[in-house]
Parts: sequence; C-alpha cells; structure tokens
Amino acid sequence: MIGLGSIVNAAAIAAGGCIGLVAGKAISERVRTTLVSGMAVGTLFVGASSTFSKMLSVGDGDVQELCDALWSVTSEGGTASAADMPKALSVVFAREKNGFENAIADLTPNQLTVLRTLAQMSPVRVFTSEFMDHA
Repeated sequence: MIGLGSIVNAAAIAAGGCIGLVAGKAISERVRTTLVSGMAVGTLFVGASSTFSKMLSVGDGDVQELCDALWSVTSEGGTASAADMPKALSVVFAREKNGFENAIADLTPNQLTVLRTLAQMSPVRVFTSEFMDHA
C-alpha cells in the first residue's frame, strides 16, 4: 500500500520539476547554484537526523560518550554508519568496565543468582516456573 507521505513527495517532486522547467530559464546560474547547494545541505541534514535518531534510540545513557566512541572508531574523513555502532559500543563497554565490575560487586547474593540465571537462559522467560527451577 502506498502511503500518504509517498504521494505527497511524488506530487512535490512533480510540481518542483514543472516549476523548474517553466521558471528555470529566468533564474540566473548563480541563483541556481545556490538553490542546488541549499538542497544538498538539506539532504545532508535529513540523513544526519536519521542517523542521530537511531543513535539516540539505542537506549538511555550517556549519548555524548557514545558519540565520542563512534568518532573514535570512524576513520579520518570517513562517514559513520550503523555498521560502526557495534565497534563504538565495544569502546563504551571497555571504558565502563570498572563501573560494571563495581556494580556487580555490590549485588546481593540473590541479585547475582538472578543475573547469572538470566545470562544462561535463552530466550529468557522470567515469569515462568522454568526460570525458578533454573535458578
């Protein structure tokens, strides 16, 4: 099924093309270059917006640290992509290793048992008798 957004986009592209054909000759080369550059920047921002929204949906936490890790795993002059996220998360986990170890050290024996049981079960079904039997 074609969505309303697709129809609106197609209509906008068609209308823009018609206006461009009619008014294109009346617009100077300098203005055309400026318009094309502006559209390119707009496209860049839309792409960046999509990337950042995916980064922010990773979960709660320190987004700035995630961005720094992503920056550190991206080659100079390169472009970060979703494929770089696992490497960036590994960097964050390595940086936070001591904090994770301290958090685990502060767990009560019952909390540690639950955590170990969750780690061993796949898929985790915590609201079943199987979970209690496994613990």
